[in-house]
Amino acid sequence: MFERLEGPLFRKCRSMLDDEDLARDATQDVFVKLSASADQLRDEEAELAWALQAAHNHCLNVLRGMKRRAAREDSAGGEDQTHSPVTNRQLGRSVLEGMSETSRALVVGSLVDGEEHAALAQEHGVSKKTVGRKLKRALEQARALLKKKGG
Repeated sequence: MFERLEGPLFRKCRSMLDDEDLARDATQDVFVKLSASADQLRDEEAELAWALQAAHNHCLNVLRGMKRRAAREDSAGGEDQTHSPVTNRQLGRSVLEGMSETSRALVVGSLVDGEEHAALAQEHGVSKKTVGRKLKRALEQARALLKKKGG
């Protein structure tokens, strides 16, 4: 599968991201995601279409993430950072440790990996509505823990 799809996926990612290094990383990320469910498709044409759609969605998520980071950096430009990256990482771990395994996987999948709710629902065998509820509940727990810890 890798040899057949590498070129088309890389070209798709490069055209969307307009950066070779980002495109290489995105191509690898897409292959990691696809490898989890590669046994579901046997038709090469359908496999290519499926992989290109996954690459498209992943690249959109990368672009959205870059836009959000740029907006955060712009808004925090003149402000002093009160937490060091290590403290923020430790606080993030504390928040995730307080969640169930499923909620933790959904939060990481959604907020870190940028996966869509539909993809998360399929991956974890639940409905999109359940994903939304679990994410909402997990984020409420995170806010409460942050407030309790003074974050």
